[in-house]
Amino acid sequence: MLGNYGRPESPAVLLLGLLFLLAVGGLIVWILRRRRPAPRPRYVEALNALLEGDEETALRELRQTVQVDPTNTDAYLRLGNLLRKRGALDRALRIHRDLDVGTILRRKLTAEEKARVREAIADDLLALRRTEEALQVLSGLLAHDKENARIRSKMIAIHERRSEWDEAYELFREGLRIRKEKAPEKTARYRAICGTSVLQAGDAERAKQIFLEALKLHPECAEALYRLGAIAYDAGEMEEAIGYWERFHQAAPELAYVTFDRLEQALFETGNLNRLEEVFHAILGRAPENPPTLLALSDFHSRRGEDNKAIDCARRAVESDPSSSAARSRLLLLLCTNRTPERAVREAADFLKENPIPTSPLACPRCGFPGEEPFWRCPQCLTWNAAAPGPATSSSRS
Repeated sequence: MLGNYGRPESPAVLLLGLLFLLAVGGLIVWILRRRRPAPRPRYVEALNALLEGDEETALRELRQTVQVDPTNTDAYLRLGNLLRKRGALDRALRIHRDLDVGTILRRKLTAEEKARVREAIADDLLALRRTEEALQVLSGLLAHDKENARIRSKMIAIHERRSEWDEAYELFREGLRIRKEKAPEKTARYRAICGTSVLQAGDAERAKQIFLEALKLHPECAEALYRLGAIAYDAGEMEEAIGYWERFHQAAPELAYVTFDRLEQALFETGNLNRLEEVFHAILGRAPENPPTLLALSDFHSRRGEDNKAIDCARRAVESDPSSSAARSRLLLLLCTNRTPERAVREAADFLKENPIPTSPLACPRCGFPGEEPFWRCPQCLTWNAAAPGPATSSSRS
């Protein structure tokens, strides 16, 4: 190779040029490799699979993760939780217990990791129906972290399922105290739920004491008032039943109708049947357009021969709830009966007489759980609510 004057380049210059070219090429290769996306770790793949609901992939990737990185506590935890979810309960418990005692990891767990592992153990034990052991584990966790609402809720749910209502109630109240939450209405409502469960178990005396406790916490606790009225009625204490139910009407006028049949009987037995109209008007004073109460008042006027008042109440019920078949049936029956109808109309009236007006069953607005009596917490989905009238069905007809 010749330079500017026709002389060949020296070997040193050629070597430097070659090194320069190699350096440039290496830099280009390095840049290209840097631009390629690096393969994601298996643990990240497992987390993405869990988010996407792909349990098979998540299980495979988690197993690979703990083989490659046996110090990954979170991967072990998730692997055990996934195995529990898929029904491999003994394997899940073994993994979590090995984590707890240090068989798997070669390092000491942090306090936070220890708590997570032990909560997972409690969940495994619950799935295995080893409830007593699960409670012991959860109690230990709560003793070290009183403000842990999740652990407390799990313990309350366990005590509820075991019908240990006093224990559940104390945990519930302790949670309110720790949060410095003053909630007499909420506390009374929960205490009344305890009483209802005791009542359903057949201990009316104990249930009565619990309902009275609820009223001390909140005098307008609707469930306590309703249940106390029912207990008094069943015991033949009619005056007491009437008193509780009238207070119940004030606390929950929209549900007052569930007491009407027994209330009328109680008023009759105490010689106060004429007070029934007064009771209905008191309810309507709080819930003016309540269809069940309007229909009950309509029936009351009809039995006393006060046809115009009966029709007026039925019409108000229809105007309040145009979709109510019960209200429309009542109004139609009254109009047919009191307007000297022709034969076809009389036949319609006879049909309505032979097919009593269906009553609306109570149902949970969230899951649809039906009930003959009002409930303030759904037994099925555990949602706090006042059971609302549901759509009438053929099964509700008598």
